[in-house]
Amino acid sequence: MNLAWPNRLTLLRLGLIPLLWWALVTPGPTARWSSLLLFSLAAATDVLDGYIARRYGPITTFGKIFDPLADKVLVSAVFLAYIAQQALPAWWFLAVLFREFAVSGLRIVAAANSVVLAADVGGKLKTLLQLVGLFALLLADVPDVGATFPWLGAFAWWMLYASVWAALLSGAGYFWRTRELWWREGEKEA
Repeated sequence: MNLAWPNRLTLLRLGLIPLLWWALVTPGPTARWSSLLLFSLAAATDVLDGYIARRYGPITTFGKIFDPLADKVLVSAVFLAYIAQQALPAWWFLAVLFREFAVSGLRIVAAANSVVLAADVGGKLKTLLQLVGLFALLLADVPDVGATFPWLGAFAWWMLYASVWAALLSGAGYFWRTRELWWREGEKEA
């Protein structure tokens, strides 16, 4: 199987997540730096795979499905690690998780109707806000960095608040854009 470079980068991002999780739950300054480095590398593969796919191709169905999935797993790993340490409220993750399940359901209905529901601008904004917010949160946790730049923690929280709103609004946008598919599904059942 000859896998396109953007898809290889997506798989690399998925492969980095267990290492990131380990670093997130391990105490100590080396683990904090490792968390930041692994998260940054994983986020960079997200930017790079999208750029390569759009610029040089190919844009594949695999990429349309697994790229957003890899983003969700990456963000979920960091959210869950911080929730486990009681450093983030669980409702943030639950709100985003609800949106992700709802959009995944939409994707299943769309696929059953031969429609690929790729990420839109709202979904990409949500991901960007999450990545920036989580990067700032990880950076603020690095010894001496958070003390030197005390505003990083507040910046991270604002980005994460904005990401929750972007998640919910973009989820509503997906429902609005696919309303005809839902009506068709309802007519099939009637």
